[in-house]
Amino acid sequence: DVDAAAASPTAASSTPAAAPSTDGERRISVVGIRKAIARQMVRSVSTIPQFTEFAVFDATNLMAAREQRKASGQPMTPLPYFIAGVVKAVQAYPLMNSSWDESRDEIIVKQPINVGIAVNTSQGLLVPVLRGADKLELAAIAEQSAQLIEGARAGTLPPGQMSGGTITVTNVGASGPVETGTPIINPPECCVVAFGAIKPRPMVVDSQVVARSGAWISISVDHRIVDGALATEFLTALVSELESIRA
Repeated sequence: DVDAAAASPTAASSTPAAAPSTDGERRISVVGIRKAIARQMVRSVSTIPQFTEFAVFDATNLMAAREQRKASGQPMTPLPYFIAGVVKAVQAYPLMNSSWDESRDEIIVKQPINVGIAVNTSQGLLVPVLRGADKLELAAIAEQSAQLIEGARAGTLPPGQMSGGTITVTNVGASGPVETGTPIINPPECCVVAFGAIKPRPMVVDSQVVARSGAWISISVDHRIVDGALATEFLTALVSELESIRA
């Protein structure tokens, strides 16, 4: 899988050289992390019947909390808030933190909550794992997730920090204006949560249309484990957690 590729000597090599071109075409040898990503994504879409749901949340309180922390010398990106919200929603809906045992047709509800963080690196997509996220306060989530992201991009994380995830978070709006997407589940997990860019949006508050900070959330879920109604409840709980953030 992707984690195994990240730990392999091949994965640490530079971008694979292109094979000789013919008639203007260029062929690129697929090795290392790119090959592992390809296999893992094919495994996901070919073995997991997945569906995606979407919602918009009001991020005004989240952004205000960030500003207060920044003013007190504790700058923080939105990602730790996203992770903390996902953890609280998972605690209310533990089936989202599970996997399907294909050999025995059983659902394995996992404990603790190990959050995979999708990270774009020069070598490709890596998913370092924040272990025991349900035992961490917000500041610890921020510190440890930043270390994982930095280590993933530097290629210094040991293999053990890129395996064992139980649910994945991807911040697709972190580096551009991307609103949302349909994330693909990272097998054998049950759910992946994608967050879009936070930006001013028209929202109704007290029967008035006002400009508020907001963002899209999308979740892709294994339909063998979770039905649409439960996924909606989970997504609703996640929105509620994020909208009720206080500094």
